Amino acid sequence: MPGKLLLVVALGALPLAPLSSQQYTPQECAAITASALAHPARTDTLRLVRDCPGVFGSTFATLLQSVAVFADSGTFDTVARMASRRREPEIFSAAIAVAGDTGRPELARLTAVWLLVKYMYGTSFDINLRALGEYEDDGPAICVTAPGTRAVTGENPLPADARAQVHSLATSLMAEQPMGWVPLHAQCLDYISNDSLLVFSSSPREQLTFNPSTDFAFQVLCGRRVLLRNASLAPVSIRLVWGDTPAQVSLNQQARDYTLPGRRDGTPYFETTWTVPSQTARKFRVQQVTNPYGAPPYVLLVNLETLNTTACS
Repeated sequence: MPGKLLLVVALGALPLAPLSSQQYTPQECAAITASALAHPARTDTLRLVRDCPGVFGSTFATLLQSVAVFADSGTFDTVARMASRRREPEIFSAAIAVAGDTGRPELARLTAVWLLVKYMYGTSFDINLRALGEYEDDGPAICVTAPGTRAVTGENPLPADARAQVHSLATSLMAEQPMGWVPLHAQCLDYISNDSLLVFSSSPREQLTFNPSTDFAFQVLCGRRVLLRNASLAPVSIRLVWGDTPAQVSLNQQARDYTLPGRRDGTPYFETTWTVPSQTARKFRVQQVTNPYGAPPYVLLVNLETLNTTACS
């Protein structure tokens, strides 16, 4: 059963981005929409849908509910990410339907729940739901967001009773038995619908901080793997950078962002193993991302450490 809930939200919002000024004829838009529905794995086509008036909401609502789209994890993640960046009533209704459908896969329902959180809260964050598998079967004690993008205003407003719909959905989901991931994360949605989203924790607030000098540790393993540990209760956004030479690492052109979760109550640390996605890289660096929009400044956690390129036995 999932444990106590800690909800951490990355505050701060970007200004609303205007919809694209690119114009296509109705015939071109019909072809773009048909192609997006028939070939949702083509990200460039999905982006074109944003430039056609009156079709973004309905198109992405359809894709979000598609069994075939969900079966392709990369495509589903792209569709969900793009859908969460623009508020449209059709997408809102699709998320309500998917989240409340107990016949849907758990990940699809969780994605819908967090799309609604993003719609209703209106600030800039994202969540990596696939990282839930890193926790043990009894579930994490935290429900964490990471810096990301905000949902901009779409072409049409959400339903007038959107908040009431979300509250009703959250109440229903939280009542599901047995208690699992969806009921747990529905609590986040309930906090949103009740205008009470701050920080909820069973631990003193002063413990919800990350101190690099005492809370972070790493170990270089064989096969270009790196063991990362976070001894604090707070999640930390980090950037992992690698390269063949120190100069390449310093250029910061090969990097991956990752949210290193905090430890759960009663455990000494959260631990994960990360493999550098390169067969030639010799050096790596780990930075704490302190700017919520993913740009400098950073706090250096590991500077130009040498990878162990020996194959693991």
